[in-house]
Amino acid sequence: MLFVAVCTDKPGALERRLAVRPKHLEWIAAQGAKLRMGGPMMDADGKTVGSLFLWEGDSREAVEALAAQDPYMQAGIFESVVLRPFRIVMQDGRQVGA
Repeated sequence: MLFVAVCTDKPGALERRLAVRPKHLEWIAAQGAKLRMGGPMMDADGKTVGSLFLWEGDSREAVEALAAQDPYMQAGIFESVVLRPFRIVMQDGRQVGA
């Protein structure tokens, strides 16, 4: 199953985010195919305001447990995290699912 996680940073979290980033990237690299994609969300000025992840897991609980290990989560960077089931229908301009 796929799950999209929309993670919004706490106000003023940028300094902490930058300090934790090397550990976060190392942890992300170790997740392999469980993380289908991810990256920062930005405001109109290009300032990072959160992260978006597309996780693959057996269940919501499995993805929640995995995401809880992310150094960003452990550092308390996110003000909110919304995790929802996700289904890919379009990819690279073409329909891939129903």
